[in-house]
Amino acid sequence: MGQVQSREASDRDWVAPITSDRLPSSFLAWGQATREGLPTLLLILALEGLNRLGVAIPNPQLFLAVAICIAAFRGGWAGGLVAATFGVANAVYFFSLPGDLFAYSTTGLSKVVVNALTLPAIAALTATLAHRVAEGEHKRALSFFKDAEAPIILLERDGTVLSWNRGMTRLTGISAREAQARPIGHLVQSGDRPPLDQALTAILEGNTSLPLVLRFPLPGTSLDRPARLSCSFHPNRTETGHLAGVIMVGQALPATPVSQGTTDTRTDTP
Repeated sequence: MGQVQSREASDRDWVAPITSDRLPSSFLAWGQATREGLPTLLLILALEGLNRLGVAIPNPQLFLAVAICIAAFRGGWAGGLVAATFGVANAVYFFSLPGDLFAYSTTGLSKVVVNALTLPAIAALTATLAHRVAEGEHKRALSFFKDAEAPIILLERDGTVLSWNRGMTRLTGISAREAQARPIGHLVQSGDRPPLDQALTAILEGNTSLPLVLRFPLPGTSLDRPARLSCSFHPNRTETGHLAGVIMVGQALPATPVSQGTTDTRTDTP
């Protein structure tokens, strides 16, 4: 076990970040942010419809500000930016002179400027506060994850190892540096891969999965047998509720050395 302990002690980058809240860098991510901002657009259309029907809504901008806050809280900076953009576009239309979209009275123009400054600021402030709260919870979760004696693995949606804690290193001899960014199927024996894939697929589809017994090889360690873990599977969600991947929590099972003559019903190798 001395070799396993030395690997664990020397591993300094064993925890990878779980989530981040930044402006999207892909079209698909911006599409998701737009989805978070759509309720704001629907609210604007509803208010305009009521206005055309002669129903006066007191302080409609207050409703709009609340909708932008919700979008920023749920969708981060990107969701808030999309919602604020809808709000500013509504101000450009709402405060224009009748029959001329880009003509404004002095009062109307000042209101457009105020909306253009305040709505993005409201979105940015809400997203920043929500992110700081989530970041604090994230740090506490990582601290628990890092120091937990129980073996825990965080997986991305495609099954790639995102984080691998000390409990896994202690039991398997595989350091976090060796495990991160590798498919989890490459770290277990080949006979365990089909049921593992089925379990991960079930969690990602919103179903449940029974615990599995998985065998983790011990390459280059002083241990003479695979580590056997009973692993349960749970969805890993971001602070906004989106499914980011899967959490695997293991429980060590006793393993019988091959030298004692005990056989395993699964004899394939990784």
